Amino acid sequence: MSKFYPGLLFSFTEPNPDSNDYFAFTKEGKIAMIIIAVLIVLIPILIYTFVLKKKKDESLEPSETQKPVNTKKKALLGTKELVVSSICIALAFVCSSIKFMEMPYGGSITLFSMFFITFIGYCFGLRTGIICGVAYGILQLIQDPWLLSPLQVCFDYIFAFGALGLSGLFRNMKTKNKETGEKKLTKYGLIFGYTFGAVARGLSHVIGGYLFWMDSMSEKFPKSLSFIYPFAYNFSFIGAEIIMTIVVLMVPGIGKVFIRLRREANR
Repeated sequence: MSKFYPGLLFSFTEPNPDSNDYFAFTKEGKIAMIIIAVLIVLIPILIYTFVLKKKKDESLEPSETQKPVNTKKKALLGTKELVVSSICIALAFVCSSIKFMEMPYGGSITLFSMFFITFIGYCFGLRTGIICGVAYGILQLIQDPWLLSPLQVCFDYIFAFGALGLSGLFRNMKTKNKETGEKKLTKYGLIFGYTFGAVARGLSHVIGGYLFWMDSMSEKFPKSLSFIYPFAYNFSFIGAEIIMTIVVLMVPGIGKVFIRLRREANR
């Protein structure tokens, strides 16, 4: 992270006055990161809605294009996708400020903030889940920045929170009714998706810990703990939040509520 970028009239970062090892965002840097986060969510959806979808409709046969119900439904789906994703990101951002425990070098146990991002992936799939996770990661970077280098920022914010969107891998998990034989969505798809995304986020932090943070530890830090420390540190708060969230999702009726919300979001 450099203090000044040639060709620009402002800098994104400056040395953190509390520690010479870290950087902090300038006012201009925070504004730039907010704009980037908004664009990451809006641009792919706008491109899909106004470019890709238009080309797809033009490639259809005349008999296929004369189906107003289907065309209207696709347009509404894009709008709902944007609205639901924005609401989930907003809820996650608010809940991330409600902390039950905060770690000394970043990270905290929050009020189910990871769940709302994984729910986006569960509703709309990998693409939307990962895009919104990355946007949320940038918002987290603005809210609670720990900056060492651009690659460290990627592992601790971009890759880590983008990984929450991997919950979309389990979005179609279903169970079979023994009496009727009908397959229905199950809350375990929601739970497994959340767990997988949260663990993937933790692994990204762990990799970042091995690559960057261990080099910044004090000389008094025991070298024998270097191998286990990044894993123990990051999963101490992520693991606690995973357990807390799963306990809530296992409460009868809670899973059904989110499955119903998913169905409404995809109508």
